[in-house]
Amino acid sequence: LGCPECMYNLALCLERGQGCAPDVKAATGWLFRAIDCPVVSAEDLPIPLYCRALGIAQAHNAIGSRYNDGIGCAKDENLALEHWKKGATLGCSSAMNMLAICYENGSHGLLESLPKARDLFMQAATNLQSSTEAMVNLARLYGELGLLKQSLLWLDAAVNWGDTSA
Repeated sequence: LGCPECMYNLALCLERGQGCAPDVKAATGWLFRAIDCPVVSAEDLPIPLYCRALGIAQAHNAIGSRYNDGIGCAKDENLALEHWKKGATLGCSSAMNMLAICYENGSHGLLESLPKARDLFMQAATNLQSSTEAMVNLARLYGELGLLKQSLLWLDAAVNWGDTSA
């Protein structure tokens, strides 16, 4: 049956050279194997099934970043966006954050939409994974809009979650 979360974690080890020689090609292969696992919804699942969905979601996010940067595959912004959307739909806060950045900047073929960016940053900052990067991005966005009270609240939240860069 395969465990997509395990496949994702193996890909991270291969990419970073943890316990083995670094191998970006093999890492990329394991990410693609993870996303080929049957998809289940991440909402209201018992923990084992939630972890399965999360492994697939994290793999989609990682593949999106690889396509975005051209690491282990040809650079392709459209495929990067497609995988970030899939990862976000499955509950990956990092994918939500990347998708929000695309909306904020009007990049990867998306029209600029600060409301959509804000909503995605908010989802990423408040879901089960609580992305501190999204909290900082949300704080920055609120600051740019002149909403300093909200900006400070999200910076404080990021610091409370251990983000020392905030």
